[in-house]
Amino acid sequence: MIVCTRCSARNPDGRRFCVRCETFLEWDGEQVDEGQAPERVPPPPPEPDKRRRPVVAISIGIGLAVVLLAALAFFVLGGKSGPSITEVSFQGLSSNAVVVVRGKDLGVSAPAFEPLTSPDQAGSGCPPPSSGADTGHDFGPSALYLKDETRTWVGGYSPEPTSCVGLIVQAWGPTCVQFVFGSEYGDDRGIWAVHPGDSYAVEVRGASHTGAVTFTNSPGCQ
Repeated sequence: MIVCTRCSARNPDGRRFCVRCETFLEWDGEQVDEGQAPERVPPPPPEPDKRRRPVVAISIGIGLAVVLLAALAFFVLGGKSGPSITEVSFQGLSSNAVVVVRGKDLGVSAPAFEPLTSPDQAGSGCPPPSSGADTGHDFGPSALYLKDETRTWVGGYSPEPTSCVGLIVQAWGPTCVQFVFGSEYGDDRGIWAVHPGDSYAVEVRGASHTGAVTFTNSPGCQ
């Protein structure tokens, strides 16, 4: 009789593999006389460390709580993070610039301009419009404006009496806003005009974007 040294199973003489664990008996078998060695039962496998289970359960619970809170915030807020600007492009020339602002959640229509501080209102410190001229409007410091950081003037918002360029909105939608400048833009001194390379800042409904002026042939708002 051959006794398997791994699982203690008894195997008949001449068998090459253990009847219980299929161990190769020529390597892990012991030849004994029948009835000489009782069959041994292998010890049970060690139990897993139960002390780690509470830690794993707590980690899973925290992960589920984070996922649920994120899902609740997404549901309550409707998946929106507020207005944002992804691109600003300039079309035409410095003398007749068209500005196209692309982004998301910019609103379905243009905001009302501020009549008391608009450049085309008397008493604002800006020159009155000439006959048939459209000086544009002042939309306030957060609704819509463009600031030329290089030449230090602002269009659509008049923090100083010397910034008298209003904006004229040509198109407004949730993903695209297009505007031009009022008649005070590009005066003979060349101050109130954007030029290639000028640093600018644009703000639309609280979303801001900065960059350097580059005139392109990209399409406007459709």
